[in-house]
Amino acid sequence: MIEGNQEKMHAMVDALMKWETIDRDQLQDILAGEDPRPPRVYQHNEVNLSKNDIKTTNSTPPPLPAM
Repeated sequence: MIEGNQEKMHAMVDALMKWETIDRDQLQDILAGEDPRPPRVYQHNEVNLSKNDIKTTNSTPPPLPAM
């Protein structure tokens, strides 16, 4: 199954790398063998961060929500 759909998987990875999300319309485009359209609510914001802009702490992350 994976080998037969490698091209579609790579298209999904490319879309995720570009937009960080895949909506239903994009997934339908990919599964139909077409190039995915941009997500409907996509807002392109250029963010250029330097090491000085990123703050790190040694605290533990918050707990996961209960299921």
